[in-house]
Amino acid sequence: MQSKILGPCVAAIAAATFGGCSPAAWLPSNASVLQDSARSGAAQSPIAVKPSKLAFTTSKQIKLVISEQGYKGAFDVSVANAKVAIFKGHPKGPSAKIKVVAKGAGATTLTVGDDKGHKVKVPISVTTAVVVIEVGARR
Repeated sequence: MQSKILGPCVAAIAAATFGGCSPAAWLPSNASVLQDSARSGAAQSPIAVKPSKLAFTTSKQIKLVISEQGYKGAFDVSVANAKVAIFKGHPKGPSAKIKVVAKGAGATTLTVGDDKGHKVKVPISVTTAVVVIEVGARR
């Protein structure tokens, strides 16, 4: 007797032998899509950022554009190390700009998220040397 759901492999499975019946015969028709998704890891976030990484070499601040098509909520933005960089602004979808400001040499990550659990990470490197010149009266 054959099962209409699993096809000709039911008898082979019940007998604990595959006898030439490949797993493809009893996997769902979208198995390759499922396998490809599992291999590639998590789905890509719908949040887009430009530029995708920030490197402070000569400038003290860089504008970052955040967008997500159709999104109207507030973006949640955080920086892992505030000694390296901070951000200014309260971005809301579908598109917004924030300023990212270098605070000191090092590397950190800025994370942008939405209220649906999507996130994107932006690597930040700061190599700008800060020179402090004190001006005062000579004694």
